[in-house]
Amino acid sequence: MTWGTEWMLDLLGKTEIREIVAEAHAVSGYSFAYKDNVTLETFACSESEEFLCAVRAYPLREIFARFDVREISENNIVRGYLVAGGDAAGCGDGKNLIEIVMTAIRLLLRRDITRKTQEAGITGNLFAELIGGQITTQEALASRLRLLGMRFPWSVAVLSTECQQALRGGERYLQELLFSRANSFYPGSYVYRDGALFSCILALKRVPAASVLRRDMQAIAAQARAEMEAHLGAEAAKSYWGGGKAHASLLSLQNGYDEAAQSVLYAKIYRRGEGGVVFWNDTGAFRLMARWAASRDAVEFYAENIGPFRGHEYLLETLDGLDACNWNLSLAAERLACHYNTLKYRYKKIKEILTSAGRDIEDHETRFDISVSLKLHKIYQERGAAHEEEAR
Repeated sequence: MTWGTEWMLDLLGKTEIREIVAEAHAVSGYSFAYKDNVTLETFACSESEEFLCAVRAYPLREIFARFDVREISENNIVRGYLVAGGDAAGCGDGKNLIEIVMTAIRLLLRRDITRKTQEAGITGNLFAELIGGQITTQEALASRLRLLGMRFPWSVAVLSTECQQALRGGERYLQELLFSRANSFYPGSYVYRDGALFSCILALKRVPAASVLRRDMQAIAAQARAEMEAHLGAEAAKSYWGGGKAHASLLSLQNGYDEAAQSVLYAKIYRRGEGGVVFWNDTGAFRLMARWAASRDAVEFYAENIGPFRGHEYLLETLDGLDACNWNLSLAAERLACHYNTLKYRYKKIKEILTSAGRDIEDHETRFDISVSLKLHKIYQERGAAHEEEAR
């Protein structure tokens, strides 16, 4: 059987993948199925109950072993798999038909990707305004959603990640990967990018239990990380993840975004969560510290306590070790991998600097102030402004 030009053009003009699969089966009688890797849906048409049962219920590795399976990728992301019954794969005309069907699906996917890219630019402006606090009433939000033709449930949660290597030409790849993974759990979700930070704006049709949301966020991160490692390599795909709480209104996006972003910051500073997601509720007093860090009071407090040690990075490292070891010199020397006498010399130097500033190193309040200032120091370093007071 040959496939006429008119029929091929008709197939290439289809607007749904299910229509392409159905049309290919109708004109050829061959068994076809498409397994979508984003929505996890399966569209199948066949006279064979065995084929229909297999493509819908069997694991992918078994389907690969039984049928002719073609991987369909766009922008380095596996979008889905076209499955052809053995009758189609076994003859020349069938193989030609498989290529035509694959071409039709690819064209449809490209049109869909282009549309989604345009939508992402429009919705990105809305999310930027919500995060920036420019939309403050339910009426204003509802008006913007109607204008944009968006249907977003009021409940929202944010899962953010920072993967520096993915930014080296891989922005679109990471954005689409996160979009596909987020939507496989919460259809209607979006991805918002701000510099190196990529945030999944999860559309919650209802507010799930905290344990359920945590489990889903961990699964989204795990799936995305696995695909990133396969595509970029383990080292290049190294990433930090942070998750915020569920909020009952999209108007609370600013809070949810801040929670997820600060959780990523916490993960980077303390090297936590490299195997999973750091959640806002698990960051302890850091929640207060991260928000306070941007204030004028915090900047001045930091300058007063860290200023005398500026230019002496080894003393700051020593202070951090002492603070982590409850000011025990022996433990600090072990932690810093330096000789005990070296630690004693540094301690004496620190004491002299503090004394000249009118502070007593043995005083509990002085040590507490230094501990807080060291945490601010780490936050400022990760934010790219080690001396934030100068930036102001």
